[in-house]
Amino acid sequence: MSDDHLEDLHTRFILNLPTDELTKADRIFFQLEQAYWFYLDFTLEQDPSLPSYKTLQSFSRVMFTFSPLLSPLLPNFKNLWNTFAKYKRTISTFGVILLSSDCSEIALCRTWEGKVWTFPQGKVNQDEEGIVSAARETYEEVSERSERALNEDNNIIYVPLTKIILVFFTLSLPPDH
Repeated sequence: MSDDHLEDLHTRFILNLPTDELTKADRIFFQLEQAYWFYLDFTLEQDPSLPSYKTLQSFSRVMFTFSPLLSPLLPNFKNLWNTFAKYKRTISTFGVILLSSDCSEIALCRTWEGKVWTFPQGKVNQDEEGIVSAARETYEEVSERSERALNEDNNIIYVPLTKIILVFFTLSLPPDH
């Protein structure tokens, strides 16, 4: 990746982080995750000759090396990453099962560069309600607005160890999907 691309990502996502957040693994890596998605969705899309980082971790290491704000933390990268990865596994996820009105079709999305198909879902943002998170993630992943069709009582919940996985279901898959 060119220095221009790195500088753009650094300016957009790292440069204005408050100083106290530059000491917290979760804040650093959540910002880097935003930069990574931006890189994949926009930068790489415009120039496919750029490196395609397969993981957030590999992308983050490049950003740590480039950034004058993060580079002092590079010797502690592995510990910071492990702290973030452990924390991220505890964050609840919310999504939506979108069914056609006759329940014969369902909306699924594939994980990025993956072979796994799943319901549109994702991690809840700080201070975000589950149903709002589910609607936002559904829109982000399949461009379907579902807020009005969701009902707090129509859900399936799974609680493995330390987090909640909750999926709302609705009969609102449009006929022209």
